[in-house]
Amino acid sequence: MLGFVEGEGSPEGGTSNTLTFNVGQSVTDLALMVEIKNFFNNLPGEYKIRHSYDGVVSLSVIKSKSNSRRTDSSLLLITNLDYIKNVLIPFFDSMI
Repeated sequence: MLGFVEGEGSPEGGTSNTLTFNVGQSVTDLALMVEIKNFFNNLPGEYKIRHSYDGVVSLSVIKSKSNSRRTDSSLLLITNLDYIKNVLIPFFDSMI
């Protein structure tokens, strides 16, 4: 997981106390992205969740706007700061 995320993942910081983490892939790898989403959703740890129906990790399919070369993609996105600080970062720290 660490090698995959190092190559395909992207942490992004914004204005005060915002941090997101995303991983993108071609839509042909959607099954892999679903498994990664399930993996991240099942990591142990304590965090606040705003909506229990949302889960912490979202997965979207993004349609390409290019007509000449259609390359739809899938995007896994984590925006819950508590989850990132209390689950995701410690998980990756444990692998170093």
